[in-house]
Amino acid sequence: MYIGCKIACGYTPAMAVTIVEIAKRAGVSHSTVSRVLNNTSDVIAKDTRERVLTIAKAMGYVPNLAARSLRHARTRMITVFAAGPDDFWLGANPTIITAAANAFRDAGYELFCSFGGSAESTRMPAWRFDAAVLLDRVPDDLRHQLRAQNTPYVVINDIVDEDALIVPDDAQGTEVMLEELYSLGHREISFVSPGSWYVGHHSIVARQAAFTAFMQSHDLPHSLSLEDRIVSEDMDGWLRGQLDLGVTAFVANDHHTAIVLMSAAARLGVRIPGDFSLMCFNDEFPLALLEPPVTCVSLDSELLGRTAARYLLSLLSDKEQALAHVTRIPYRLVSRNSTAAH
Repeated sequence: MYIGCKIACGYTPAMAVTIVEIAKRAGVSHSTVSRVLNNTSDVIAKDTRERVLTIAKAMGYVPNLAARSLRHARTRMITVFAAGPDDFWLGANPTIITAAANAFRDAGYELFCSFGGSAESTRMPAWRFDAAVLLDRVPDDLRHQLRAQNTPYVVINDIVDEDALIVPDDAQGTEVMLEELYSLGHREISFVSPGSWYVGHHSIVARQAAFTAFMQSHDLPHSLSLEDRIVSEDMDGWLRGQLDLGVTAFVANDHHTAIVLMSAAARLGVRIPGDFSLMCFNDEFPLALLEPPVTCVSLDSELLGRTAARYLLSLLSDKEQALAHVTRIPYRLVSRNSTAAH
């Protein structure tokens, strides 16, 4: 049904549903309804809670965040900070944020986003909020402002000192792929980075360090410099040079890089996995649909998002427990057809 302006088209605007109306229909007091909808009491009977929630949903109840903010010290709002909208669509970030948002919503919080033009220009928003999620490459001055305001926050996918961090276990993911390739008989293995613009990110550093450590511990050649492993504009020439050096397997830093490498192989008439094996980070579209489907390591992105949300919600209930620590989420191997025994 269309609901518009009464003066313009003759329809009466829909009135906001109040907790008094919900209480009357549920046969309980308005204070009980308030405690259920705000999730502020554990003593209300389960059947009463479910009845109130069912009736509120059926009546189309929408919480008035502004009024709630005036009544309580808290706004029930959490802000996600990112350098820009593009960061939300990189790799696992959409799944991570969705999982965190669902956990926050279950606890009675709403999620809002604040974008800066770059990692250097992210600024505090005009609205009030209770806590923050910092998503990858957020500048130090923002963290300092949050601390100064005593606002709880958690950092996702970045390594900074004195903070609570929820990050992928990039070293473990690298080792999983290298162990798999080693078990298949590969000894000449090359790591392919995504490009010079990404060099310096903590994930690249961790993966490169784990790659070098593995190769050294197994007495395998690892003399390629970082620059030699960066995807260049001349990918065809780079790939041909690597194969001429005897490389039989590649570990790509991400699915985009793996696709670029596969395109170069197709142009050169090089077969995967006949001429070389390929693995990468991130089980993202369209790896499973390529020919061949690409073997990779997959991150439990939902677990990462839920872990970040749980930690932040615990801080909201007890700010004194805030401790600097790192929680690393492991990867798991997803075997497909882009790898074979050498």
